[in-house]
Amino acid sequence: MEHFSDRGNGDLLLDRRWLKRQVVTWRTLALIAMTVLATVLALRFIGGDHQPGLTGAPHIARLAVTGVIQTDQKLLDEIDRLTNSANVLGVILRLDSPGGSYAGSEALYSALTALSSAKPTVAVIDGVAASGAYMAAIASNHIVARAGSITGSVGVIMQMPNLKGLLDHIGVGFEAVRSAPLKATPNPFEETSSASREAATAIVQDLFSQFVGLVATRRQLAPDQMELVRSGRIFTGNQALPLGLIDAIGGEAKAMEWLRQQPNVPADVKIIDASPDSEEVPLKKLIEQLTGTRLFGAQPMLDGPLALWQPSL
Repeated sequence: MEHFSDRGNGDLLLDRRWLKRQVVTWRTLALIAMTVLATVLALRFIGGDHQPGLTGAPHIARLAVTGVIQTDQKLLDEIDRLTNSANVLGVILRLDSPGGSYAGSEALYSALTALSSAKPTVAVIDGVAASGAYMAAIASNHIVARAGSITGSVGVIMQMPNLKGLLDHIGVGFEAVRSAPLKATPNPFEETSSASREAATAIVQDLFSQFVGLVATRRQLAPDQMELVRSGRIFTGNQALPLGLIDAIGGEAKAMEWLRQQPNVPADVKIIDASPDSEEVPLKKLIEQLTGTRLFGAQPMLDGPLALWQPSL
């Protein structure tokens, strides 16, 4: 009995030592994780030219605009920061977007126009830069696209569902008391009147004229080229080049060739990503940055006239 008791005490002592080592190991790992977290957060939120990837050294800033375009004040603020930063020698604008709301695209165009007036700015069209995203592209000084990139789609659309037939089928009526006949029209719960359709068409045509005017001013196209643009069709990069919608076929390397030809841009200049601040929860944003995944998806809600290629309900 004494022999087994001694053996049990020895096993217990080994178990305690093993547990102690485990506790020390986990405490060390936790300390390392907290140190990394604190360092990343400090670099992320101190702002200015000390944001992650942004240094005090002169550099080319790479700014990405992807997904559906909406009015994004954080993005506009970042563009303003690039415009006024003495360390930014030029900007590569990476575009992969079907467009978005007209107002959001217009705001982006205005900010990028100010940027390209202050810094040499080249747009690189990745997969798609159509409609409102093409509006953003023409704000740059030079446009590069892949031969198979999709661009163009210069136009404006308003769309709304018509649910009246469905409501009639299930026996549901809809009534509205309006201050004037065109208030809150078109309406998905009733047939669109001719007056309402005319009013909506006038809005679309006014915005379309504005859009076409921007293209004519920025790209200096011939009348026959503008006629094709006005059709609202899309073009591949290969088709867009002879039309004057873009300036070169290629990617970021081609964009850098153009930038290095600009005054005060050295051949060995570095490219550094620029990222607008986010209103998202800091820890959530940090996890997404470290893992490269999104914790929660978000479907943008668009209302009003759209400068969007193939909008969907």
